[in-house]
Amino acid sequence: MGAGEAIGQTINPDAYYTEAEASALRRKSPRTLARERLLGTGCPYVRNGKGVLYRGAAILEWMNKRTFSSTSAESVTRR
Repeated sequence: MGAGEAIGQTINPDAYYTEAEASALRRKSPRTLARERLLGTGCPYVRNGKGVLYRGAAILEWMNKRTFSSTSAESVTRR
């Protein structure tokens, strides 16, 4: 399963996903996404009134930046 696929779904780069949909795609809880927004560590989002939307392209880019081939490559990136 690639970074553009989750739970049998393909992420459409041009679509906008609700917090619930984005959390399912990333396999994280909506609370985790809210915490990431608060800390500024999560995926870019669009404010939609009281809610938020995540653009598919932003989810894919965010996930691809966190794709590693080894744990040593991951630790070098995090420094």
